[in-house]
Amino acid sequence: MRSGYACQFRYRKNEKRMRLIGMSEYAFGNATHDGSGEASINLLTGDYVGDWHYFDYSANN
Repeated sequence: MRSGYACQFRYRKNEKRMRLIGMSEYAFGNATHDGSGEASINLLTGDYVGDWHYFDYSANN
């Protein structure tokens, strides 16, 4: 399964520090794309957006 993530930072000049402000991730899932999708979160506003795909075994029976 291939996956990855990215982090966004902002430099706070008055504090002389870096601040994590957001993160995003993606996954391609397995061969049938079970568990594939992407998501991101904005840590300044608290907004989360996710779009994940899972196989529903009970619906397939």
